Amino acid sequence: MKKQTWNTVGYPILIGLVLLGLISIFSSGEVAYGTPQEESAVQLSSLSIDCGELVPEFSPNHHEYRVYVEEDSKTDSCRTSARVSDNSLRIEAKGPEKLNGKDVKKTVTVTAADGKKTIYTIQVHFVKKLEILSKGKLYVPQEKPDLKALPKGFTFSEQKIKGQSIAAAENSKEHLILIQYANDLDKTDTRWYAYDPGKDALNHIEIKTIDEKPYITVPSGKELLYGGGEEQSGYYLYDPGKKQIQSISKEQPSYATKYIVIGGVIFTLLLCAILIITLRNGRKLRKEQIRYFGPSLSLDEAEDSSQEEGD
Repeated sequence: MKKQTWNTVGYPILIGLVLLGLISIFSSGEVAYGTPQEESAVQLSSLSIDCGELVPEFSPNHHEYRVYVEEDSKTDSCRTSARVSDNSLRIEAKGPEKLNGKDVKKTVTVTAADGKKTIYTIQVHFVKKLEILSKGKLYVPQEKPDLKALPKGFTFSEQKIKGQSIAAAENSKEHLILIQYANDLDKTDTRWYAYDPGKDALNHIEIKTIDEKPYITVPSGKELLYGGGEEQSGYYLYDPGKKQIQSISKEQPSYATKYIVIGGVIFTLLLCAILIITLRNGRKLRKEQIRYFGPSLSLDEAEDSSQEEGD
């Protein structure tokens, strides 16, 4: 009777405890087990637009894109072209087909027979005055430049560039005005530009770290030259406007250094000449003093006096 009761009650309880232990072991981790879902077949096989290139490059599984249109763009068409690999899918495009100088949004919807949909979005953006389009990437000015990335001496300032106010980092002592830009899609991708007030233009620069210290590649309208002959060969900066050459080679002294050396030689020669003249004048004066204070007896007088003594 006891054996039958154990078989009826004990085994189910033991099996239940074993199952609970297994469940607790597998559920204690963060790994989920199961069959991964298949990717939706309701998608485009290709997508393009007349007014520019898609950013990022088209991929069937990526559903949001941007297109940047510059001011001097020669096309006004905003028509999209889309294809599917399954003829049972239906495509519907919405949005203007002509550009009007303003940002627009276009959508392409793929619909399956069972009603399942996938929507692709394209944001068409016109590049503004202070925005910079470089290699398919749009860079926009930052509201507050990162001064820690720059050498010491920079402070925040507001600058009027191309008729618009913009935040800048300024070093008034060195007459440097820098603007920080960031990628519209990736804020960690930043660039720096130097502002030239005379030309109202921005020039791309780089921030380099050497020995754990930041340095700026200063923009210049001068040309870097190498040459100058065998005796004076080296690196020079040439200013086309002033038609002047300035030596920057470490092996060759600058013009200012050369003038200082020449001036020092001339000064040394003049000082030596003054000393020589002073010494000569001193010797002459000494001779005159000796003659003045010495006996004033002539040879004739000496002979007369000797004769008188003889008589």
